[in-house]
Amino acid sequence: MRLRSNWVLVVLVLVAISVSGWTALGQRQGATSTQWEYMLKPLGVPEREVPPILNELGMQGWELVTVSDGRAYFKRQKK
Repeated sequence: MRLRSNWVLVVLVLVAISVSGWTALGQRQGATSTQWEYMLKPLGVPEREVPPILNELGMQGWELVTVSDGRAYFKRQKK
């Protein structure tokens, strides 16, 4: 009985691996690689205040990634 349950487990693992590999392969073949550009801006204000420049950059397509030590890191998709 124990041998049979081990075989069932092995078959399930192999099926899971093959399905995940197949879907990943299909995504790689059909998808194009997204390219990003990055920007670093000093904020010059305490982190709990929101500087108006953030709204302007958002309208230009920049996405805020993180804020660290008074600097804001942005990314946007290359056109």
